[in-house]
Amino acid sequence: MAGMVLTRFFNTKNLLPLFFYLMCFLFFNAVGVYLAVWGPAFYRQLYILNSGVSFLALDENQKTLLLQLMVWPVVGFVGGYLLILFFLEKVRDRVEIFLQKTSKSRNFSEAEITTLLLSLILAGISVARAGSFSMMSTWFSNYTQWIAARYHLFEKLSSPEFINLYVIVPSVCSIVAIRFLKLNKSKLLAAALVSIAVTLSAMLFQKRPILICFQIVFIAYLLEYLNASVIKKIIIAGVASILLYWLLIFLPTLAISETNIQSAVKYKQKSSVANEFEKKWNLTEEQIAVEVEAMEAAKSLPDSKKRLLAPVSALIFRVSYPSVFYVAAYPDVYPHYGLDLVFNKVKWTDNTDVWKLMWPHIENGSVAAPMQFVFYAQAGVWAAVGMSILTGIILAFLWWWSSIGGFANPLRAVQGSLVLLLAVFISMDSLRNSLLATYGIVWGVLLLELLVWIKLLVERMNKKAV
Repeated sequence: MAGMVLTRFFNTKNLLPLFFYLMCFLFFNAVGVYLAVWGPAFYRQLYILNSGVSFLALDENQKTLLLQLMVWPVVGFVGGYLLILFFLEKVRDRVEIFLQKTSKSRNFSEAEITTLLLSLILAGISVARAGSFSMMSTWFSNYTQWIAARYHLFEKLSSPEFINLYVIVPSVCSIVAIRFLKLNKSKLLAAALVSIAVTLSAMLFQKRPILICFQIVFIAYLLEYLNASVIKKIIIAGVASILLYWLLIFLPTLAISETNIQSAVKYKQKSSVANEFEKKWNLTEEQIAVEVEAMEAAKSLPDSKKRLLAPVSALIFRVSYPSVFYVAAYPDVYPHYGLDLVFNKVKWTDNTDVWKLMWPHIENGSVAAPMQFVFYAQAGVWAAVGMSILTGIILAFLWWWSSIGGFANPLRAVQGSLVLLLAVFISMDSLRNSLLATYGIVWGVLLLELLVWIKLLVERMNKKAV
């Protein structure tokens, strides 16, 4: 019996969330951390040149701490995931019998259509009220105005509106689109729904919602037909997501001006700024001179190379460079403020505190870093390891629950897509944000679970009426 469970457990489907997590952690964090701390200075300084980020130098103890945070929490996460999923597999058959009706239903339901219409109407009202239609050209014309458009939406729209645009619209559009694809001559309607979801995501002037929409729509469709060959397609779709992310970083920078590129170097060369960095990070004048020289070398590149390499460096360092700053910030600059899984006592200030160290003269910003660095900021290395194990357990349970009976029901397919999205998020963001922020997957998972049980309830009521 144990042998059968073990054989069934070690399959590509069960390990798919781990693959997504590990690949994204490697690409978005591990490579960037290596280049930032141990790699050639040019790559790091290219990012600093275009972002205006502060200087940073780690001592040997901090480098050792950084390595610990890069290894042990990841090992704990993988161990927690595998252990709990192995035990859950032992009861899968019993739960599948109990929930078999939820995996067989392939027809439209009134609740799905109602949710689709309401979410699209609310989304249309939201983007119209925020003036998104008139600002769409900033995606290709003016980088500064593109950023301004994003903050304009932050001021205009509420959290429920963002949740709807980030998660609900692409999730419900995916469900209905998959159902349309199963009907004859309905591919155009499915394509129209996907196009609407992507367009509404683009109107938020961020890369994240478009990636969320891409993953939910296409991964859900592939999960619907899950087998060995389809898993390869899912992996290809994951790689495509990374390429799409790079493209979305690259497009807005096409119109970036030479003035924007030079501003960071001028900022760093100010004596007051240099003195501030020297005091805060214990940098010597010689170290600062090396940093400035490296930036000047990056600045002298031909404009075409800068425009190509800038988004590449941004892609690699986007979350890895803040990760390095977490190690320097806690506990030397800020104390560990206490472990809190969801709502910490200081209103999630690790994001903003690290921002202030990276960009001390820019207000109202925040950074993102992989889950273990946020746990480390709360309570140290062992908290990062322990909470990473818990995160692995949460991911394993959500994937197991979504995959019960396979993904024959589009509701379960989209739910599985959201769980894979969680695996991607925690490789680049905190657990609390990945679950509960306006782009958090909890909102989509709960909605889909509600739709599953509403449909069963309606079917039972109809049978009784007959």
